[in-house]
Amino acid sequence: MSRGVWALLAPLVLLGEGSALFEKHCASCHVRHVDFTMLAKNFMESNNTLLNLKAPTLNQIRFRVMSRVGDPEGDAEFHRIEVTGFISDYVLNPDRDKSVCMPEVMQFFETMESLKGKITDVELHSIADWIYEGEEQ
Repeated sequence: MSRGVWALLAPLVLLGEGSALFEKHCASCHVRHVDFTMLAKNFMESNNTLLNLKAPTLNQIRFRVMSRVGDPEGDAEFHRIEVTGFISDYVLNPDRDKSVCMPEVMQFFETMESLKGKITDVELHSIADWIYEGEEQ
């Protein structure tokens, strides 16, 4: 396969690898899914001592980013672009001030380290697109 063809197909191939890429780059800190009732108990009643999470769970992140970035009721494709763009930017340029997670949850975590130089743009886009699709479990 020529380089030009691979450059065009690579994003489509990696889109199907979002789960594996999440495991490779994100799962050491972000648990995929914890029931929201258990999360509330962990943070509101137990000061994160019940689960001892290192970072917000993927289902927390997805819920918050899908509802707080862009217009969830607007054009679906534009919303996808906004959400995946936000995720990509945050992973490369993390900043507590732009976090969409609840302050009551964020108080238990340090700001994540940037993944600049540790993840390719194609991999990051694949993970962000996979998160947008709701493949968190």
